[in-house]
Amino acid sequence: MNEKGSVTLEAAVALPLLLVFGFALSLALLAARTEAALREAVDEAVQTTAAHMYPVGLLTNAYKKLPFVEDMESTLDRYLPYSIKVMLQEKVSLPSRVGGTGTWNEADVHRRWAEPFVMSFVDRNGAGKPLLDRERLVVTAVQLPTFVAEDVSYFGIAAEYRLTLPIPFAPRDIVFTAVALERCWVGDKVGEAKQ
Repeated sequence: MNEKGSVTLEAAVALPLLLVFGFALSLALLAARTEAALREAVDEAVQTTAAHMYPVGLLTNAYKKLPFVEDMESTLDRYLPYSIKVMLQEKVSLPSRVGGTGTWNEADVHRRWAEPFVMSFVDRNGAGKPLLDRERLVVTAVQLPTFVAEDVSYFGIAAEYRLTLPIPFAPRDIVFTAVALERCWVGDKVGEAKQ
């Protein structure tokens, strides 16, 4: 029996299988990393925003009651994060779209602030580049808190990320979705009696 030919035959069969397995494993790891990065970014964005909703709730109530809102806004402008300011402006300027319904809002107006906001929470590699591509991230819906009561004031973001798998001759897209919803602490309203 010729052992030299046997080794060549084994290598000819095993090497392509090993390469296909390695390629499939790398695609699975890429997909898992992408899904984890998207989920973590959306969760972190929602949790951070929900944790800082109390001052926004106070400002929203001030918008309803005070006549000198523009003067106060310019004074407080330097203390609020950009994302909260944009969200507050959208809530005040578009009350019919984001009213106190507590439902998911799919308006395109939220993409202006929500997509960069979520991207700011995406993990970065050693060179400082985000793990997710900004062009492939889409915020599909946003739920803004009503600030009426704590039990109905929720903040949420739903996002999608489209990953094109580099499969030769047949590129395929995988769409990952992540949804996060957190109850906002809005505190007791001034002048309300506790039960």
